[in-house]
Amino acid sequence: MGLIRLLLLGALIAAAIVLWRRFKQPAAKADSQQNTAEAPPMVRCAHCHVHVPRAQALNTPQGWFCSQAHFEAHHAD
Repeated sequence: MGLIRLLLLGALIAAAIVLWRRFKQPAAKADSQQNTAEAPPMVRCAHCHVHVPRAQALNTPQGWFCSQAHFEAHHAD
């Protein structure tokens, strides 16, 4: 009888741990989604197709460029 009670107690503890982890996990995901919402807007370079922050990119009528060199190289082609 003592062994059955011990196994039942172990099963209850394991179930409590699993439930605790399930309830704690959505809060961690919500925190990571808030961090991505604070990321700066990104634009793609028309020459090399690398994404760079909009504040660092060169905006031209032909598109966004990551540097002056890529702007000149794009028009040399």
